[in-house]
Amino acid sequence: MTSIQDLLKHHIEKSGYSVYSISYKAHINRSTLQKIVQGQRKITWDIFDKLIPFFNLTPQELAEMNNAFLISKIGEERYQTHMYIKEIFESSQALQRAAANSDIPYLYTPPCEFPDTFLISDGHKIVDVIYSVLYGSEHPYMYSFCDFQGDFMTTLLRQFSGELYAKIDIRFVTEFAKVDSTCDNLYNLKTLRHLISLISILPTPLRVHYYYNNCYGADDRGYFGASVFPYYIVTDRYVILLAPDYGTALFMSDTNVHRHYLEAFDALTRKSPALFDECISYPELLSHMIAYERWSDSTYKYCINIQPVVTCCIDKQMIDKYIIDTEKREMIASALLLRQKQLYTALSENEHVTYFTSAGLKLLTDKGICLDFISYMKGPFSIPDRISILERTININNNNNNNRAGCELLLRDDLFPASANIQFSFEDDYHLTMVLPMCENPCVMYIAERTLCESINDFFSTIPLYGYSHSLEATNDILRAEIEKLKAQLQ
Repeated sequence: MTSIQDLLKHHIEKSGYSVYSISYKAHINRSTLQKIVQGQRKITWDIFDKLIPFFNLTPQELAEMNNAFLISKIGEERYQTHMYIKEIFESSQALQRAAANSDIPYLYTPPCEFPDTFLISDGHKIVDVIYSVLYGSEHPYMYSFCDFQGDFMTTLLRQFSGELYAKIDIRFVTEFAKVDSTCDNLYNLKTLRHLISLISILPTPLRVHYYYNNCYGADDRGYFGASVFPYYIVTDRYVILLAPDYGTALFMSDTNVHRHYLEAFDALTRKSPALFDECISYPELLSHMIAYERWSDSTYKYCINIQPVVTCCIDKQMIDKYIIDTEKREMIASALLLRQKQLYTALSENEHVTYFTSAGLKLLTDKGICLDFISYMKGPFSIPDRISILERTININNNNNNNRAGCELLLRDDLFPASANIQFSFEDDYHLTMVLPMCENPCVMYIAERTLCESINDFFSTIPLYGYSHSLEATNDILRAEIEKLKAQLQ
């Protein structure tokens, strides 16, 4: 990417100015601007804002200037890490749809037709044979040491039928890059991205353990360059050795080899922490957060929700009206009210910002859908109740803004079109709550890995710097406009 210094030189010349003339017109110290253009001094927001009006930039040129300016402030690596996290939010729903829509037919081959040892050099055939081996087993299991940088595991697991999932035991161990900075974490973030697509298609919790490999950096896979089969899968019959690109596999059924790999995998699992602490439902999440006393004292100030915090804006009457009659109904109702008190305390006493998406807001205003407890609603919110929720959100913003406390801000859809199927919030240093409410199997998962938590929290903290959210006033104005649209429907 072109540096801010080179862009400034280009646009100053293109606009017909010299450093001297533009510094005079923009009321900038000439010596300061000269040092900035020469890369001897960093540009400030004030100087950047004064120069931009003189350049007559196209929207594309302005975006390029803004990005170059941000990189000059936070650094190239940190910027690239943030953009990848942003991409995870924006592409989450598309990734999950792609994972769920298989266009690769699988062929079941009776396991008795396979020899004791054989080599396959075709990725699709490898998937077919693994599926056949597992499907033909009475007590199948699949223990795998692999990476999640590509689509092999997604391609494999999306072939499995519900019948197979009902009886199979699936476990993974994967490597994470040991990094010292949140700015050099692309490898681990790519792993998370592919795992999100897997989580969305699995009817059972994903069991993943990880360990840190000190032999390579976040983007360096040269460590495996000399290894023909660095990855493996252990089933009840075969040990399957996999090439780095998963295009070649060696199947072996030798008893001693099988015992060795099974013991090695068990030892690796025991010394590797779980990446996901647990996979739970929304009522379980409510109970967990209520019991988690430190939540309201968390030092983390930001989270990204799909929708405004509806839990803050509903009342007992709404709960009675919309929560379905199940054995969990009373637990959900009481938990919602207790959680509401917690949230009010957190928002009124801490400088906590909840960002929410345009797509999520539209689901609420246009269809009355609340994703926080979508599986437990009898039907959509009525229009009067939607209006009430939006009005209460505005009141929360206004009241807390006067106290310089928490608020809810709408993300700018033109700059950050976040998906309506993923949200993140923090509990403590190393526990990130990830919610996937609109996939095939809605779930809440706790991510417990230091580098992911630090990188994502760092991105959240720079959302104001990037200008990805509307101001509090603009957010409230948009909510008021939605209220007027809803009122018009009642007339």
